[in-house]
Amino acid sequence: MRIAFRTDGSTTIGLGHVMRCMALADAMEDAGAQVHFVCRKLDTNISHRLRTRGFNVSSLPAPAGEVMTTDTTEPAHAIWAGVPWELDAQQTIDALREWQPEWVVVDHYAFDARWHQMVKNELGTRIAVIDELADRDLLADLIIDQTPHPDYREKYRHHLQGTSAAILGGPRFALLCRSYSNAAHYRPSTDIRSIGIFMGGSDPGNYSSLAWHACREVAKFQGPIEIVTTKANPHRAELELLAQRDSNTTLSVDLPDLASFFVRHDLQIGAGGGSTWERCYVGAPTLALVIADNQKALIPQLAELGAVATLPENTVINEQSISQTVLQMTRDPSVRLALCQRSSQLVDGLGATRVALYMLSSSLAVRPATIDDAEYMYAWRNAQQIRAVSNQQKPLERPSHLQWLGNALADSSRTIFVGTVGSRPVGVIRFDRMNTGVHEVSLYLDPLLHGLKLGTWLLKAGEQAIQKINQKSALTFSASILADNIASQRLFKESGYIFTGTCWLKSGNSQ
Repeated sequence: MRIAFRTDGSTTIGLGHVMRCMALADAMEDAGAQVHFVCRKLDTNISHRLRTRGFNVSSLPAPAGEVMTTDTTEPAHAIWAGVPWELDAQQTIDALREWQPEWVVVDHYAFDARWHQMVKNELGTRIAVIDELADRDLLADLIIDQTPHPDYREKYRHHLQGTSAAILGGPRFALLCRSYSNAAHYRPSTDIRSIGIFMGGSDPGNYSSLAWHACREVAKFQGPIEIVTTKANPHRAELELLAQRDSNTTLSVDLPDLASFFVRHDLQIGAGGGSTWERCYVGAPTLALVIADNQKALIPQLAELGAVATLPENTVINEQSISQTVLQMTRDPSVRLALCQRSSQLVDGLGATRVALYMLSSSLAVRPATIDDAEYMYAWRNAQQIRAVSNQQKPLERPSHLQWLGNALADSSRTIFVGTVGSRPVGVIRFDRMNTGVHEVSLYLDPLLHGLKLGTWLLKAGEQAIQKINQKSALTFSASILADNIASQRLFKESGYIFTGTCWLKSGNSQ
């Protein structure tokens, strides 16, 4: 598949939108897709950053001047686009027309349903919107919202043009770059030995300096402080001066990977942007500051869940308020330990992979299983959530499972396929030919990948593959599903199976 991304970064916008799109783009490429970015030339050289990472980029012209609007129907962040939405949509269409993407991923608060509709109609593409604000009309086939919420359908109810949009919601879909799938985790300490400060890629409000002064001069913290920023920070010279004057302060610019930075400090002070999820993954005790309106959709919810500390509502962010919270966290190690434990439970580093696999699920293919697939097949089948909906619910013994697989692969009445998206195995489907000629179906997915519609495509691809092997006649399929396995019942019903009272049946005529 071809997946296009429309996003921007600037001193005003920040770099978080670009960073999470790059994380999703990496996952798309890992799953076999081609990706292409479309970005406007603003005051930060985003295109260079993307090309350095190996992505193809179309650069839209820089704005000719400041865009002013009094139209109250425009999105609250419309000015971020730098040009009228109609012009941006047309330029995006022109950039992508020959490339013909199947999806356009839009991570931009400046664009609403009108932009989506124009691009969708002209390119014949599907639209995926990365959002958390729910502050404007959206015309999307998919919404990706990483923030915690009890009811995402209700959150977007007044902003969806049409009701068909799927929603992937919650920290399970946090868009972290691939390095976080196996990054180290923070090891708790009773003492705060050092502090890390990262206020986003641009930090136009210079909160990095504010946090440093709060820690060093007000809270009187004497240990090492590391400030991380990028070349896009307009206050970088001031931060460099701080580091020169204080031998126990380090300034790190344009780190290729923040994972090790988040791990090596006992307290993190950061803005409530995309890096919040990275801190959660490693379990870094964090004081998260709401320094932009869009961060109000995330930080209070995470604080309520006990995943981050933050300032009380309506508190002015200054040296005194920051230092007061830092001192509280310094004096009570149990607070930091609780933050560490709760935050790491929210994010597992596979969010971008899940989103990519959902969007690419229709490309799922099957191949014959081999004995080389034994290890992950055993791990998946032995997972508690898989055993709970299986006829055999006792834990499996590895030697006996390996023996069973070897015998099953040699059994002419059994056919086992592995479902893959790109090169990634995602599930297993087995067909057992009964004496009646009916093929009994059983399948299971990687337990970390449930809820992504992969089962539907695995069943369809498996049926087509076994039918191709048995070309002479249409086949009949059956499935035995436990009474309380509602998800599998729904899957087979939607795939054309009919419940007979004892099993689910699908005749060859309904292929």
